[in-house]
Amino acid sequence: MTSQDISGWMWAESCTQVDRAERIKRWFFEPVGQIRAGDVMKAAWQSPIDIFEVDDMLWIIVVLPGVSMVDVNYFAERNMLIVSGERRLPRQMRRAKIHRMEIPHGIFARRIALPASRWVLINRELSKGCLYLALRRDEHENEAVT
Repeated sequence: MTSQDISGWMWAESCTQVDRAERIKRWFFEPVGQIRAGDVMKAAWQSPIDIFEVDDMLWIIVVLPGVSMVDVNYFAERNMLIVSGERRLPRQMRRAKIHRMEIPHGIFARRIALPASRWVLINRELSKGCLYLALRRDEHENEAVT
């Protein structure tokens, strides 16, 4: 392989990696259209999640950088967990001239399909920009999920 072939291959590989990074960036905080917030419709975004199941436990991690627990709502609806809220722009930034803004602000909502069963939320924690939810399979099928 000549040095020109290697340079061409390196350039092509570099372009492929940049394209992949851009696709990941676009996916990471995906817009979900509009949702109702009070009396008005507002643009919303959703963040990525991880879901792990071991035995009768389900752990869900929702990426929510810069969001405080008071701005997070969650509730169960059939086999669906809905996490929503708002990421507020810091007060000192509200009048700023924006040079770049890649982290979404405003309303977020994420509908998370749960494995078929009844689940009980047993723990929640917001730490290091992630919401950690622990759910346990409900042994009493006729009780509501809380």
